[in-house]
Amino acid sequence: MERQDQAVTEEFCTGVADVTSTRTRLLAWLGLLVPLASFWAMCVRFLSPLPVSDDYDAVLLFLARARESHTSWLSAVLFHQHNEYKPIWANALIALQYGLAGHVNFIVLSLLGDLQVMLLGWLLWKTFAPDTTTRMCRLILFVPVALLVFQTNYAETLNWPMPGIQNLGVVTFALLSLWLLNREGALNLVGACVGFALAIAASGNGLFLFPVGFWLLWHQRRRAHLFPWTFTLLACVAVYFTHYTRYSAGAGAPHAGIHPIFFLSFLGSFAGVKLPIIRYFSIPIGICVLGGMAFAAKRGFYRRNPAMAGLLVFLLITAIGVSTTRGGFGYAGSLSGRYKIYADLMLIGLYAFGLDMVAKQPARVRLRAYRWSLVMASLLFLFGTAFGFRAMKTRLTELNRGMALYRVTGGTEGPIPTQAPGKSAESIDPTAFNVHFREALQEAATSDVYHLP
Repeated sequence: MERQDQAVTEEFCTGVADVTSTRTRLLAWLGLLVPLASFWAMCVRFLSPLPVSDDYDAVLLFLARARESHTSWLSAVLFHQHNEYKPIWANALIALQYGLAGHVNFIVLSLLGDLQVMLLGWLLWKTFAPDTTTRMCRLILFVPVALLVFQTNYAETLNWPMPGIQNLGVVTFALLSLWLLNREGALNLVGACVGFALAIAASGNGLFLFPVGFWLLWHQRRRAHLFPWTFTLLACVAVYFTHYTRYSAGAGAPHAGIHPIFFLSFLGSFAGVKLPIIRYFSIPIGICVLGGMAFAAKRGFYRRNPAMAGLLVFLLITAIGVSTTRGGFGYAGSLSGRYKIYADLMLIGLYAFGLDMVAKQPARVRLRAYRWSLVMASLLFLFGTAFGFRAMKTRLTELNRGMALYRVTGGTEGPIPTQAPGKSAESIDPTAFNVHFREALQEAATSDVYHLP
């Protein structure tokens, strides 16, 4: 059966595209390079040397207090906590960048977060259609993936260092771990465990990768590999929860618990906008995404592409976790730009399942399915990129306006001109945050870790 599936997939592009045509090759390369160039042009254009929201605590105060304390940098990296997270991966990159340069550079930190998308794109190339052996055919089929992953609807993570390093890092390392876990050899198993550890270090939801990997190994009857996989979890849990402080969100924080509207909207947030006419469009799309995942499980997609199926399960568990802890922020919170990368990857996973579904169908069916996929991915790329452009431009304008206010008033007002970026007016007091941010800037300057440009 495996050889038959391999042969069928190798012939997927037969009747869909002429892989020997120069025109086809050129269009396929353009389909990859245009979104890639657009992505990096926007990332570089809207970089800022100024901290944003969480950066004041997670970067400036982290470095200032690490310098002032008598603990080692290793201890600071491993045990520094920000809100309910221990961003160990971000701590390590921040400490490394500071150690090399002698000061904080938020542009470099943003670029380090954005560069993770390149590794994510390469991993998607390796996993979205693993049975496709013809390189040009694979490139043709990869164009919708490139359009989805290199759009900028997750702009909130692209010019804001902390969410970029965290949210882009965890999905990248999760996919790296799943890809290596489904490859033979001891080195691949070690790499999968390292990827698992890095996913946890990037964000606490990396812990959700454990049941996914455990299930895949058990299903594949690779029982001996369960020990190192479990040992990795226990070692990471021991580090993560050492000196861990239970986080209290404080008065007025959204209540915990499953929020179905938030959950469904989160799943379909790649199609969600806050415009009144299509305000709740992400909810029925989320229902479709959930149905697609259930259908993929029923059709045994995990047998033919365990890495991509495992990623879908990991993203689904993450959606449940986020809706439990953040659902109280309401529908608008589900459309936050920092979360949209999760929904984008769910859509890519379902696209991979769609390719698997039509691989044995007649050429006309495969052609129609590919064309629809390409059209939908192109539309999402255009809208997502337009959204990202507006969001990044707005953030840069607000940062510059707030810092100008801070300078003009001699540090008595700002650096937030109206409200904290990415927060709703109902959930945050900009006055209190401004006081805290000004104190963080002063402490960072006193410790000589950061000075305003």
